[in-house]
Parts: sequence; C-alpha cells; structure tokens
Amino acid sequence: MERLRCRKKNGIFGPVPVEKTVNHGGWGAWEVGLRYSDLDLTDGLIDGGEMEILSLGFHWWLTPTFNFNMNYRYITLDRFGIEGTSSGIMTRVLLLME
Repeated sequence: MERLRCRKKNGIFGPVPVEKTVNHGGWGAWEVGLRYSDLDLTDGLIDGGEMEILSLGFHWWLTPTFNFNMNYRYITLDRFGIEGTSSGIMTRVLLLME
C-alpha cells in the first residue's frame, strides 16, 4: 500500500492511498470521524453564550482522487439561560485534480 505523501515544497498532501479501488473490484477506503467542540462565544461586551457541537463523519475514498463524504452535526447553544438545538447533514463529492 502506498503511503500518504506530503509535498514539502508547498505543504500539500497527495492523494489518499487506496489499496483496491472500486474500478478494480475493491471497496475503496473508508474513514470514520467523531469530534466534539465546546465554544465560549462571549468576548468583552458581546454575550454570545456557549455552544457545543457533536460531529460524526463518514468518508468513502472510491479511488485516491475521488471521495464522497457525509457529516452529521448536532449543535446546542445556551445564551441568556435559553437553550436551543439544531442539527444538519452535509454531503460533499470531491475530485482531486493535479
């Protein structure tokens, strides 16, 4: 399997190594990510409250240069003692050009 390369000249990573791509009978490569963020949105005279974000992402690399990903986010905001929530799904198709 090819290793992930970083181009030292410009600091950009190369394509993700995929052992067996979908166009060669494989499943590609899968990534799963989980992230929790806690933000204090108050600064000086601005009382922005406190926000928490829980994110779950799935990334499917069909080939080293073609990716489909989906991220779900659950967000809570507590401001002036009132708590609100929201959630959303983001999808993206990525094609890397060299």
